[in-house]
Amino acid sequence: MSEDGKICLIKDLKPGCKNLNLVFIVIDISKPTKTKDGHEIRTVRVADKSGSVNMSVWDDCGSQMQCGDIIRFSKGYAQVWKNQLTLYVGRIGAMEKIGEFCMLFSELPNVSDINQEFIQQNKQLLEKKAGEANQTVPPPPPPPSNDAVKTSPSLPARFTPQRTVVTEKNDPRLLKRQNSDVKLPLPSDPRQRLPQTVNTVSTTPVLSSSIKQPQLNVSRDP
Repeated sequence: MSEDGKICLIKDLKPGCKNLNLVFIVIDISKPTKTKDGHEIRTVRVADKSGSVNMSVWDDCGSQMQCGDIIRFSKGYAQVWKNQLTLYVGRIGAMEKIGEFCMLFSELPNVSDINQEFIQQNKQLLEKKAGEANQTVPPPPPPPSNDAVKTSPSLPARFTPQRTVVTEKNDPRLLKRQNSDVKLPLPSDPRQRLPQTVNTVSTTPVLSSSIKQPQLNVSRDP
């Protein structure tokens, strides 16, 4: 069991450890298997600088993980499943993606390899729990709740990248474009619209007085 806020190393994991806080990188994700209830379970291999371990994740937590994700794991626990030490997030645990790729890790030792000491320790734990609860078979690990995956201010939930919103404050070109695209609305009543300039031919009648009449030369007429 780890203290509140203290980061554990993978090499120190043992059966029955609770309230575990770790930081690791995802190095391998297996194909999902479905339960009778329709849940998807994936075995994810994670590692830190001290070694690697298998982690069991349910439903969306596993489908949204990718190799290279760096995750902060909190309030989880470890137990032996099918003779292999396995890490679980549980109902009160949480996982938070804090980065990608840039982390020093070692695949060895793999603490999920079959270890007779771990198997014996797990057997003793199961016998103790069975005596307390009057049962012989422990229940399967519960799926994580919807709040199992949390987010940091820089990375949103569900392990999706943050989108940068471009506004006129950080891109002045957008402001110019918006100003150029502004159009004044036309009035609905055509009588309110401004008259358009049309070149027309003047139809003002010409007064007869302005027309010069031909004059007769009296001296030449017979």
